[in-house]
Amino acid sequence: MSEGKKEILLGDSIELMRSFETESIDLCVTDPPYKLTSGGCKGGLKIEMNTITREEKESGVMFEIPPFYRWMDELFRIMKNDTHFYCMSNKKNLSQIILDGEKVGFKVLNILVWDKGMHTPLGYYMQNVEFIVLFRKGGARKINNMGSTALISIKGIRGNKIHPSEKPVELYDHLILNSSNINDICIDPFSGSGTIIESCLKNNRQFIAIEKDPNHFEKMKNRWGDFNKKIEPQTLFGNEM
Repeated sequence: MSEGKKEILLGDSIELMRSFETESIDLCVTDPPYKLTSGGCKGGLKIEMNTITREEKESGVMFEIPPFYRWMDELFRIMKNDTHFYCMSNKKNLSQIILDGEKVGFKVLNILVWDKGMHTPLGYYMQNVEFIVLFRKGGARKINNMGSTALISIKGIRGNKIHPSEKPVELYDHLILNSSNINDICIDPFSGSGTIIESCLKNNRQFIAIEKDPNHFEKMKNRWGDFNKKIEPQTLFGNEM
């Protein structure tokens, strides 16, 4: 569904981005799919993914996780020069995300730490943070609020999630406001719950939200269609109020 550059796309992000114009995007904020590992203390290793729900695991619904560089390479092509790209990560995937981002041409500006205000039990210090790599394409553009620190304290979402790795809209607000301007086009190639849609609508940005999973796509479409009715005389999908 689309309205100008307010687009919600169902499909593979790599294939869809191949149809986009070169240097047409002003900002990318995304939480890509990656493998999670746990266990191993007694020789066992359990591999899960950050985008799969318990119901989907039980039903056998699984999607291939592409290497980071495959979609980053296409993203680099469509990003304008002197723009920012925020990529969220856990500690296990952080080094690979940095390596793959630099491999395709991005440069690391900073590594941000998101303090979620809640923790995951762990025997080696409880985990209460995630990481956000701030890449640049082209020149080292400054953020809009240069008083912002690399430690971002925004409470995460506990319970009642639309998506297993759903992020709070306030986190997207913080990044989008710092690295884009009004009417800029922001993209999330792995939109999940569609957090980027609400943030862009609130902050007068255009957006392209891509999701591969039809179930998450429908939830995203329904959720943000309802949100859009509250703030615009016409819905995101072109229906008269």
